[in-house]
Amino acid sequence: MRETFAAILPDIPILDGTASSIPPESASQDVVIVAQTFHWFAQIETLREIHRVLKPGVSAGALDGSVEVWKTKEAETLFSKLEEAHFEHEMLCSFDMVWGRVRSKSYIACQSDEVKKLLKEQVFAALQSAEDLELDASGLVRYPYKTDVYWCAKI
Repeated sequence: MRETFAAILPDIPILDGTASSIPPESASQDVVIVAQTFHWFAQIETLREIHRVLKPGVSAGALDGSVEVWKTKEAETLFSKLEEAHFEHEMLCSFDMVWGRVRSKSYIACQSDEVKKLLKEQVFAALQSAEDLELDASGLVRYPYKTDVYWCAKI
């Protein structure tokens, strides 16, 4: 992933760090955005670290539904009230693309190749036999998608 990022955006530095040890200096960042990963490290230590690196009054955002930790008493002492917006849209997907979405779920990705192969067969069978599946004129699946966006400011 880092190699691809570096190839596409060679002038953007890539820093080694973790959610509980973000490399930039304290109060040095204008924004912190976490997209589709916060559920892996949604804990108060992460919020403390995000708070540490943000400049006063600037924003932190998350693009997934793992927001419970943002609503804790300690989080309320670090950040303003959590704001939110929800966006619904539709993607047109081949059966392979639908399988890719299923396969990307962490509880699927950790399974053995054998289990994933069986699950792929089951997903394709379900797609092929579903009577209420919405397809466009070219046979692509109308895949509804919802994006949840949450943000707040450092206090």
